[in-house]
Amino acid sequence: MRDDEPTAQALALLAAAGTGRSLLLFGGSAASMAEIAMRISSAAVCRQPVRIDALPYPCGDCAECLLAAQRQHPDILWIAPRQGSTKISIEESRMVREGAALKPYQAARKVFIFEQAQRLTAEAANALLKILEEPPANAVFILVAESSAHVLPTVVSRCHPLRCGIESVVAEKAAYAEVIGRIFEAPEAAVLNGVYGELSRLTRRDIELVVQELSGICRDLAVWQYRSAGVLLLSSQPPERLGVWSGVLPAAGAAAACEELTEVLSAVAANANVKMCVDRALKAVVRRRDNARIGR
Repeated sequence: MRDDEPTAQALALLAAAGTGRSLLLFGGSAASMAEIAMRISSAAVCRQPVRIDALPYPCGDCAECLLAAQRQHPDILWIAPRQGSTKISIEESRMVREGAALKPYQAARKVFIFEQAQRLTAEAANALLKILEEPPANAVFILVAESSAHVLPTVVSRCHPLRCGIESVVAEKAAYAEVIGRIFEAPEAAVLNGVYGELSRLTRRDIELVVQELSGICRDLAVWQYRSAGVLLLSSQPPERLGVWSGVLPAAGAAAACEELTEVLSAVAANANVKMCVDRALKAVVRRRDNARIGR
């Protein structure tokens, strides 16, 4: 993936006149994704965009671009946890909703950038769902997160996901393809004993990668029935494999598992006991998988 590909994808979406957009940037470094968000927001307010491959890139010289580059543009709002807090609260979400209902001050669009979308509290995220799903025509929402698995599935499903710098992560996740396959296909005892033992010996970073992939798979299975409508799949699994697993773990169970795996990821990041995290992650999938079989 080229460094500017997420920007190009976003600009193609913004080029559709008269529509608001909700975008989710994930998978890259915080610095690189902040730079991409800056480019996208600059393009959204630029007075004289430069056409490259028919896409409207920011000129970088007009008054709007100069203000955007200094994070001083009145129509571009950067949202992050307040000083002394590690979370983005519902108050910030309400402020964004109120701001989005107003006309832009001087540009054609207003842009709202959540720098650390994984830090949205559940209440803050839920307060944004409607406006993310149906953004005003002159509003652009950009959510930035280390991983889509760290963001509530209900938020992810309402945004257009843009992957940033993911090749190395995908390669690392692919190394665990066989283990992940057993989680969805092997008997419960084999998973909770054999797979548990293998994963428990991994580093915290590798465990996080496996849980991220499990969460991505469950999210894909939760929206599998809508794939023909252009829903972007988040996991690194081939569609044919996901098709088989959609019969093993139906949408409702997959959505519930995805939510629990998001909580496990937060626990891993907070230095919780890795063995307990592995156990909970495996049970989140296996028991919902087996409950679905019993319910048939």
